[in-house]
Amino acid sequence: MTLVRAAAPAPRSIAGDTNGDFCVDGVDYNLVLANFGRTVPRGNPDADLNKDKVVNYDDYNLVLSNYGTGPSCTRGVITVSKD
Repeated sequence: MTLVRAAAPAPRSIAGDTNGDFCVDGVDYNLVLANFGRTVPRGNPDADLNKDKVVNYDDYNLVLSNYGTGPSCTRGVITVSKD
């Protein structure tokens, strides 16, 4: 008899995760903030989380509502870039 170990399921995407690292963190916050108010495609399409062609409060709220969540996250402090 041979036992076969099943592969772990792939992590689900997390609402607010702009870069696909399975963690909503400062990177995601900074990308949305840097593109806030821009229409897509001029703005970064990764920052348009709800795909309505504008980076706005709805996208910002997705990041803040899910900040610190995701299987690869360690809880931390929001870091803001001054670019």
